[in-house]
Amino acid sequence: MNLKKDKTNMMINQTKYHWLMALPALLLAVGCSESILPEGQDTGVAELQVSPQVVLTRGAIDAGSDASAVGTALGSIAVYANSTTTNKTTNNYGLYTYNSSAWGNSSATDKIYLSAEEATIYAHYPAYQPGSNGEFQSSGTALKATDSSGEYTESSTINISVFPGKSGDANAKIDFNSTDNSESNSSGSAKILAASGEVDYMYADQSTAVKASYKKDDTNKTGKVTLAMKHALAMVSFRVYADHTYKNTGTFFKLVLANKSGDTKNVLNNGGTNPTMKIKDGTITPGSSPAAVTYTRDIANYTLPKATSSDASAATTAKNNAKKASILVLPENTADKSTVEAMLTIDNQDYKVALPSSNSAWKAGENYLYTVKLSGSELVISSVTVTEWTTVASSTDLDIK
Repeated sequence: MNLKKDKTNMMINQTKYHWLMALPALLLAVGCSESILPEGQDTGVAELQVSPQVVLTRGAIDAGSDASAVGTALGSIAVYANSTTTNKTTNNYGLYTYNSSAWGNSSATDKIYLSAEEATIYAHYPAYQPGSNGEFQSSGTALKATDSSGEYTESSTINISVFPGKSGDANAKIDFNSTDNSESNSSGSAKILAASGEVDYMYADQSTAVKASYKKDDTNKTGKVTLAMKHALAMVSFRVYADHTYKNTGTFFKLVLANKSGDTKNVLNNGGTNPTMKIKDGTITPGSSPAAVTYTRDIANYTLPKATSSDASAATTAKNNAKKASILVLPENTADKSTVEAMLTIDNQDYKVALPSSNSAWKAGENYLYTVKLSGSELVISSVTVTEWTTVASSTDLDIK
């Protein structure tokens, strides 16, 4: 008998045994500190899987709950996890991208692995910081929430900005050739026509706590979560038509939304220095010294629909055939919007019209639709409505005579 060989084999087997017994703990420790755990290990730890939906209705996102449409429209979202140990100060952030009909995280380091311990999940859109002029970016520097000693909580926020735009900027152009969102087109009337530079800030709804965990063979702990994304900004939209007295072509060139000259209320403002949005509920907190802002959108490929006669039915038909152009603004609590004016350039002529006092704040997630009638030489807002994205319609139409 070779006692030396048997002793050596016994030591090797004992070493293998102790290493295998320690493997689950080692993997879990690696997952918590470096976020590189392999998915589906027998350790009972798996990578978080997300399925975003957009509720209420880029440009501005209006993709609804269709998984493919939502994925294509959003492109990427930022996701966070918070739990007592597994996802506390590490293993708690991931950037998820929609690709090949599925959401996934291709990062080698920023991943979220779940254990049987329940984690609260937060998310926001966009996933990347806007450009230097506030325009949307689908890549670049990640937009990450603030943390407390590495922990993302319900108090975490992201920095936000507005997108004023300027004439001649491709990001600030609204091309009407792409979508018919007139009321006469029942299948497309809810679609949003907005500039590609608009940044539609969104957050994952927490009205019912979003929780996720993973335990092998437990159907209640699958590591999957559905995210209902809600809008944090308000939307202001215009549909413009001409009555039978307007004799020119009606080519719509430009839309400008601004505070009236000399106004000090600054209903339209930039949110001040470093405004923020809370990732838990989308609450926007202005920074210091908010400054007035003017929104400028070039209009392409649009001629106003025109009433064919003085009959009310002809005006209704023209109004229902009018497409809608939208601009995203910061929510605003001031009910009186008469200090804000729209300037529309039609047939190379500028028309200014004040918004009515609608007795309504501009609320997050709501679309305030102003119906504008051009007649002769004057522009008049004839009505305002509100719908969900939610649309809010004014009871007073704006007329240009």
